[in-house]
Amino acid sequence: MDLASFDKIEDKRTFVGNTIYPVIDQTYGQKCAPTVTGMLLDENSRVDLKRLISDNKYFTSQVNEAYSLFKQKEQEMGQN
Repeated sequence: MDLASFDKIEDKRTFVGNTIYPVIDQTYGQKCAPTVTGMLLDENSRVDLKRLISDNKYFTSQVNEAYSLFKQKEQEMGQN
């Protein structure tokens, strides 16, 4: 299945989310995976959904960036 076969952005986001979530979950665990996946999907103006599932280097860099932001916010929340 290809992203071009989806008409609505929500359908594309669902497909991409279902594709990337298991990898993120395996790497960072169930505590982080839903948030990190959501962060990537919510950034559809900045994150290229097609590249996210077709370019491993791009995927890895975007996931690492989202995870870093997640951990930073988690630490900030813990200090308050």
